[in-house]
Amino acid sequence: MKTKRILAGIMAVGISFMATMGVHASPPPTETITTAPISTQSNNSYTPDDEQVVTITAPEDIGFDFRALEAAGFTYEEIQTIFELEAIRIVNEVRASYGLQPLTLHSGLARIARLRTEEMVTYNVRGHISPTTGLEHTAHARAMGLNLAYAGENAGRGPRTPQAIIDGWLESPAHREFILSGHSTSRFPDLGHIGIGFSFDERRTAWTLWQTCNNPA
Repeated sequence: MKTKRILAGIMAVGISFMATMGVHASPPPTETITTAPISTQSNNSYTPDDEQVVTITAPEDIGFDFRALEAAGFTYEEIQTIFELEAIRIVNEVRASYGLQPLTLHSGLARIARLRTEEMVTYNVRGHISPTTGLEHTAHARAMGLNLAYAGENAGRGPRTPQAIIDGWLESPAHREFILSGHSTSRFPDLGHIGIGFSFDERRTAWTLWQTCNNPA
């Protein structure tokens, strides 16, 4: 059974994974920023800031097939949320296999991540520069109202499931390094917070994965 308690503000994130991949993230500066705590719940639940826990899963008989979910009556936003939460679950599962702490979902990053994927689908663009702000990464996040010392992004188009996009990023050394922030083989420190976005239309899919330093604003 699906649970239709969708957080109105959840939107979700990216280094780009495409036919031609480019690395556009750099390790963050050593700045200190603060925020209210965000506590994670189970695999498919989270508490962003002080808002209500959101829980929504794909029925086992359908799985992560967005066309089948549409046909079963799930809304576009519900499908986005299902795919985004599953991608975060997979990321944290991968991190755990390397002895790393899980990344905590940050509602602001989630919002920016989803908006970025909607841009990629609507404007049929790739890469990290937003067609609406003309900015990338930290500068884009700040222009969107999120006061962060640092924000990095993985971005990709084409994969149709959460597992496929994470597998694709893991096959790229630079994107893998970003996902494994805090590992001895990564140039990125343990960033601590994550937001993932997913959007689709009749012809394409888009994903972004964002991370920011511990205690984001």
